[in-house]
Amino acid sequence: MADAKTKKKKFVKIIAPRQFHEQVIGESPVADPRLLVGRKIKINMMSLTDDPKNQNIQINFLINNLKGESVSTEIIGYTLLPAFVRRLVRKDKKRIDDCFIAKTNDNKKIILKTFLLTLNKTTKPVLKALRKQTQEILSSNASKKSYDELVKEIFLHKLQNETRKKLTKILSKIYPLKQCEIRDMQLVFEKTYKEETPKQKEVKVEKPAKKEEPTEKEKEPKKEEKAQEEPKTEVKEKPKEDKKEEENAKTNN
Repeated sequence: MADAKTKKKKFVKIIAPRQFHEQVIGESPVADPRLLVGRKIKINMMSLTDDPKNQNIQINFLINNLKGESVSTEIIGYTLLPAFVRRLVRKDKKRIDDCFIAKTNDNKKIILKTFLLTLNKTTKPVLKALRKQTQEILSSNASKKSYDELVKEIFLHKLQNETRKKLTKILSKIYPLKQCEIRDMQLVFEKTYKEETPKQKEVKVEKPAKKEEPTEKEKEPKKEEKAQEEPKTEVKEKPKEDKKEEENAKTNN
């Protein structure tokens, strides 16, 4: 780290994964490119696809590897902007939010946050049934696909459309849906490091110090200590009534 501060900084290119054709998504001034590994980046999807329809989507990247004088990334998240979600909600409609963990075909765990919108107001049992069926459909779809395939389908809005069609078939008798969206998707990172065992501290055993015999000077008590040890004679004050009687006797004489 000390050498990195003395070096001159240079712009290192950040390259997107193959889902976005490995295009350059940004540059960062840094002395050593290795310092960028492990950092996260948030980019609007419209700037990656040049499509204004994707302006309400935010992609999260993680810098994971060096690639010559540049760094590569991987997708770790997908988020709908909160302002877009608020615009979808209207009066006389019920909003259903849910959050659960799903597992892909290549043993990667993801957190999915869904957003459903009904046509009109409904009861709690209907909302509960919609939430339960959404979890089952998305979990089964995720288990049949790899992480990269699932991310691609979410970006193309294919997975959302499939779940909406299945929900309309299954739950058409219960209640129709107006909107079905994946509000947020995040990759779960598991801890791979091992906890280091603390080193045992060496305990030093010291011999007790010998007690030195007091000298003759130390044996003689000091004058100040003697004065403190002497009992103090307490002088009792006369009561006020006795003082008044003495003063009256003096005046009479």
